[in-house]
Amino acid sequence: MSETQAASSSHSFELDQEMFETYNQMRLGQKDYYELLTLPKDRKGEARLALYGGEDAGLHAEHHEESQLSDRISFMKGWKDSLLESEIDVDVKQLYRWRINEDIANMYMVQASQRGDMRNFARWNTFIYGPPNVETYGAAVDWIVSDAKDIATGSPDGRVELAAREVIDALPSIAGDKMLLTPDDTTFTAVRNDHFQEDGFFDRVLADVEKPQGDRVTRETGEPILAHILKHNLGDTYELGRAVGSAWSVSHQQSLLKQPDAYSMPWERFIGLPVGHEAATHIGERINAQMGQLGLMMWGLDRYEQGAEGRALIREQVPYETFAEFAAQPRWRFILERKIAISYGIGLGEDKPHGSAEVYELIRKIEYMYQLANSPTGEEGAIAKLAQTRSSDLALRVLKGTDGAGGAYRKDEVYLDGNVRAWQAAKERGAYAVTEGDKGKYDIANSRHVDYLQRLSVLSSEHKA
Repeated sequence: MSETQAASSSHSFELDQEMFETYNQMRLGQKDYYELLTLPKDRKGEARLALYGGEDAGLHAEHHEESQLSDRISFMKGWKDSLLESEIDVDVKQLYRWRINEDIANMYMVQASQRGDMRNFARWNTFIYGPPNVETYGAAVDWIVSDAKDIATGSPDGRVELAAREVIDALPSIAGDKMLLTPDDTTFTAVRNDHFQEDGFFDRVLADVEKPQGDRVTRETGEPILAHILKHNLGDTYELGRAVGSAWSVSHQQSLLKQPDAYSMPWERFIGLPVGHEAATHIGERINAQMGQLGLMMWGLDRYEQGAEGRALIREQVPYETFAEFAAQPRWRFILERKIAISYGIGLGEDKPHGSAEVYELIRKIEYMYQLANSPTGEEGAIAKLAQTRSSDLALRVLKGTDGAGGAYRKDEVYLDGNVRAWQAAKERGAYAVTEGDKGKYDIANSRHVDYLQRLSVLSSEHKA
């Protein structure tokens, strides 16, 4: 029995039990929307070859049957009709209405991709994720440009300097200040101390866990730790599963924390990503919602992802003593690259969008610069190959659903944009604002979410957005 299936039988939701059960049944067994846009393996290979050859790659979801998508949309609309006719609390009804509208919009977006209708694909992206944020885009560009200037002037290797100059020339002229992305030292320290205090976030999730010997955590030493955390510290409702590729993830449908076949990372990275981000945040907020008043918070209020991913990224950042120490890790530039690739693809701040080949080439130059600067004595062919692979991985991830001629799937903006908003919430309301979000899947910086949850007494009136 999956965790969502068990929820309705093991706990009665005070505010929405009946509505949750019908919504839960509608969602169970259905692929997540981003999975519907993901290309089959054979088309991924074809797309990579096109990008490597300097050609745009068609990434739209033509592998779906039109009738199946239409049937799912009709089913969702029918559920919405029954919601509107129900006599549940008006505030609860409104929360469900916003959520089902977003669900339907996601399916319309998939349908537009299947049809190759990029105008409506972009339209539904905007409906779901809002207007794109040019300020965080400019800040991300400024961060990479700043790094490139430091790399160009700090290396005696002419190849490294040339690679850095190419990045500076290739990046668009988007005004921005990288300091927008950085929390102030006082806020960072307060949130870090709150997370590592006695009986705090990490103290609870790492209860009875011993740090393994050595400088790095591998699959051999990390798997027993994760298994212990899932079984003893997070309610014994999730198990370890196998990831496809190198990306960590959580499947709520399968009740799995998916780990790569092999990994080796410092302790700070280990407790930040698989423990803090994936397990304790994404699984933890769902388990907490399962025991709460409002079942919808297990699936998430509408547009909750900025809050969820922004907070989860904080859990990756605070294991380091300073934000600058985290920002020196490859993970940070991967977050910046996602934002840049999406914004560049849609042509944010410019007159026109950029095709998938252009997006890929921009990210490849950025990755090659960093790889070469970090391994100046490395074999150049291997460095170029790694930059090529990582850049095509990113292109397939953030451009999925598009026809390859321009545009982007904007889901991955939520990491950077949400992180900035989550740090701002912590600055304005205090460190508790971050851990308050563990009550369920909602956005701590969304005043509409906070207002409705306060009116329903899910959050205390002291919580302000």
